[in-house]
Amino acid sequence: MITVLKKARIRAFFNTVFNTVMQKRLFTMDINAIFSRFFISVSICLTTTACITENEPANTGLAVGDPLPQFNLTLDDGNYVSTTSLRGKTVVIEFFNTSCGDCRDGLPAINRLYAEYKDHPDIFIFAVSREEDTVSVENYWTEHNFSLPYSAQSDRLIYNLFASSGIPRTFIADASGRIVATFGDSDIPDFHTLKSVVDSLTRLSSDSDPGQYPYGGTMMPASGL
Repeated sequence: MITVLKKARIRAFFNTVFNTVMQKRLFTMDINAIFSRFFISVSICLTTTACITENEPANTGLAVGDPLPQFNLTLDDGNYVSTTSLRGKTVVIEFFNTSCGDCRDGLPAINRLYAEYKDHPDIFIFAVSREEDTVSVENYWTEHNFSLPYSAQSDRLIYNLFASSGIPRTFIADASGRIVATFGDSDIPDFHTLKSVVDSLTRLSSDSDPGQYPYGGTMMPASGL
């Protein structure tokens, strides 16, 4: 016969086992919930324009030796810019989105470059946003005291004329409208790299051929100079 005391002990034992199992189950559920939320967050990040990692090779798009595509836009200072109006100038175009970390790293160098050459009649430097509206860009410019002219584009229409994937993207063209240097998120140029390209272009005569460029000719690697 099982005594009352033994019954109480058996009941207490099973209660302890049950509580332990439930605690472990709840812990497992909490861990699963944490991992589920983590992977959902990563998936959302990878599908937004703010993320730079894209499933295409770095610097896909226009390459050295290609002509600038036909486009036109208006900058924040009111200047109208087109492929035709840029002919005869050294041109630096920066594509960006201010929610992109790599873009935020590269923009100060572009802004400094603009400040260096803003009064030069044969050098034109500006930025174009990818899928970012005027208010967002203007706020960022004000916060960082940038003077670099920009065109805020809420879509990818102009961007897609130059590239299919990745930001930031930097394109430098000579006076004939031919691209002589490109940079992307894998080789973000600093101020001195940009300045060396621009200075070299201003020293070249208008009848220079691609083989004379000091940065690798028409098939310059994406790594640049």
